[in-house]
Amino acid sequence: MELGYPDVGLGEARFNDLIRYGFVLILQKLSLEDKMSDDPKLTNQTPSKPTFFQVLVSAIGAAIGVQRSDVRERDFGADSPLPFVLAGLIVTLVFIGTLLTVVYLVI
Repeated sequence: MELGYPDVGLGEARFNDLIRYGFVLILQKLSLEDKMSDDPKLTNQTPSKPTFFQVLVSAIGAAIGVQRSDVRERDFGADSPLPFVLAGLIVTLVFIGTLLTVVYLVI
């Protein structure tokens, strides 16, 4: 998979699109690093349950609306939804805290 810059002109690029694209690149890089250890075909092992870091990356990806099908299959194959619920709550609280901090600093 090749990672590159979006093909947009300077006048057409919106700040939110650039931020979202940055998050997509970060999530792609993180998932590419974990791909070798997660693929049972490459490691000749049965898939293990996701680590805390993988659950957190999945929650962040879900928050911005970006998720690959193999990561989704891994997440839905997990034994318990509890780690994903907790990671979602953590991501939500950090997001709300960030918004409150920005508003507090602006006002």
